[in-house]
Amino acid sequence: MQRKYIYANLEKLDNLVFAYGIDQSDFVHGIKRLPANLVSLVGVDDNEHAVNAHTGLNVINDENEIRRYLLQSHALPVKWLDYDEVGDLDFLTATEIAELLYLGHMDRPIRSPFNYKLRNHYVFLEQRNGGIKVYFYYISAFSHVLSAAIVRHTLAAYRGRRMFMRSLSVPRVPEAILKQLVQLMPDVCSCTLISQWFGNANYWCRCTRRRQAMKSKFLIPLVVERIGEPTMSRPLLLT
Repeated sequence: MQRKYIYANLEKLDNLVFAYGIDQSDFVHGIKRLPANLVSLVGVDDNEHAVNAHTGLNVINDENEIRRYLLQSHALPVKWLDYDEVGDLDFLTATEIAELLYLGHMDRPIRSPFNYKLRNHYVFLEQRNGGIKVYFYYISAFSHVLSAAIVRHTLAAYRGRRMFMRSLSVPRVPEAILKQLVQLMPDVCSCTLISQWFGNANYWCRCTRRRQAMKSKFLIPLVVERIGEPTMSRPLLLT
């Protein structure tokens, strides 16, 4: 039996997700469309990326470069937010620029994490302990990021257990299951990916939620099958 963990807590009032076991690759593969522009909230690197003259911050304005930046490994925690048009940063006041610097340094906004001038949808704040904090303008986007993380962990569990790998088809987690998982997030939800092998690949997502010192556990089977073989599990709705 092999376990993989995903921990997530959703703060509904702030549209904030704090999570472990989810990384930037899950963000890239989970959201419907990559941001058009990114501004880094950490130290400036003149050699790696362009610098916006008005804010003095690194920016990335090319889709391929954004994808590469989000998928590559970084020595220091990555912190960024997206913005709509290339020239939007030039309209920020000195106070608003200071608020961006504060956000990157303290990992929390002074006011809202969403700026009406930048029209940003995300604020991504990687933590030194391996966790992430992400503000979603539309919190529904997180469910697809969670699905991508579960698929990635499932494939990692399969590859780590099988010496001679056969092809494995891992579809997206059904919307009904994702909806239930997200409903658990405000209570603090810890998902354990458990793999058991009885002829077919059979993965379960065990969820633990805590509220007022009480713990509840749920077993949710994920639909996973090897190519050419039928799946043995069906989505199980929480009650």
